Amino acid sequence: MDVFKPFHTKLFGDFIKTERIYRLISTFAAAYLALFAATIGLTQFTFAGTASNTVVASVSIPSSCFISGANSINLGNSLQPDTNYPASTSFTVNDPGGNAASNILIAASGNWMLGSNSIYFGNVIWSNTLNSATGTGLTNTLANTLIQIPAPSSGTPTTNSNVYLGIQIPAGQAPGVYTSNILFQNSCYPSNSVTLTVPTTANVVPFCYISLSTNTINFGSIAPGANVPTANTVVVSNPGGNAAANVLVDGTNWASSSSSFGVSNTIWDVSSQTTYNGVALSNSLAITGIILAAPNTVNTITSNDIYFGLGVPTATVAGTYTQNILIENSC
Repeated sequence: MDVFKPFHTKLFGDFIKTERIYRLISTFAAAYLALFAATIGLTQFTFAGTASNTVVASVSIPSSCFISGANSINLGNSLQPDTNYPASTSFTVNDPGGNAASNILIAASGNWMLGSNSIYFGNVIWSNTLNSATGTGLTNTLANTLIQIPAPSSGTPTTNSNVYLGIQIPAGQAPGVYTSNILFQNSCYPSNSVTLTVPTTANVVPFCYISLSTNTINFGSIAPGANVPTANTVVVSNPGGNAAANVLVDGTNWASSSSSFGVSNTIWDVSSQTTYNGVALSNSLAITGIILAAPNTVNTITSNDIYFGLGVPTATVAGTYTQNILIENSC
């Protein structure tokens, strides 16, 4: 039994056992540390001290620009035919978070359409000046406006500039809401660019105009109690409108420097008469029943005639008399 072994023999054996345990622990620890060092990328690790190496990281940040803006544009809700509208619609182009100055480019995706009706894309103008009437017509390829957006910075992470838009509505353009897209692009050096497509509308309203073939009617010299036939013609036109028009008419009393006689002595008719015959003019607008057809982009002017006659009451004081006749197109 071990108790009978000499003391030095037992002590030596215990020492051997302890040494083996220590070596086993040391081996295990070394293996663990090697694994740990490999895992975290250290090239050296010792118990006695530390050793390190430097890893140099790098990144290249290019010149960049971004783009944002409103999700729609309305060029107008009450646009009239045969009218040029200046560049009064403002659109703000943003660069949110870029790092370089950029130029704004612009284009139309195509004509503004309403069914089979269209407004040419070049009728929409852009300008860098609010309310400019002499802007540049859109094209269907991107054009550089030379409007620049400053480079954003950490202090001003979003920068912007405005583009102003106008439109020319052709004569006879059919009423309704026309739609297309305008493309905006931010372009920055050397070749970075981003594009924003914005749906755009233009609402053309029904409208009529008026033009008269003459602004004077000379009935000549008429003796008291006499008359002239209802044959003095005025051609009433609707030039450039887009809606059918009803012709209305009224007038004032006849007056000279010293006398007057009634408005109703003037008569009108829808056709030429060989006698003094027709509807008496009044000082309230009356519907004549004369209709002017709606113009269109092919036939931009429509017209019709109205005829006037005059009878002078008996005993009317001599003199030169005048009357104002109002002719109105209503649509």
